Amino acid sequence: MLGNVCAEDFLPLLGKVCYFQTEQLAPVAMRVDAVTMRPKTKLPSYLNIKRLPFMVELSSATASNLADATGTLALPTEEPDAYKQLHSVWIGRVASLGRDPSLAYFQLLFS
Repeated sequence: MLGNVCAEDFLPLLGKVCYFQTEQLAPVAMRVDAVTMRPKTKLPSYLNIKRLPFMVELSSATASNLADATGTLALPTEEPDAYKQLHSVWIGRVASLGRDPSLAYFQLLFS
């Protein structure tokens, strides 16, 4: 399923909350802050991957103890209280670098 995910799937979610969960943690609310295309990191054409690489930036007020992790990301859908599940998603924690230090910042990379 992750191979079919593209940047356009995340663009309508800007500013919305998704939930990240690992086996060890309860779901953590994360806001989708940005979606950035990364064309310079495209894999060689002989791999037949059509999608352009992209990065999703996330922030959370409640994830102070979460670092790099693999888990399930639940994305909101058009239907109220319904979520699309992305399994085996890796997120990486990044430094706040001048942003609000009370939040935890993460990135989700797709190549």
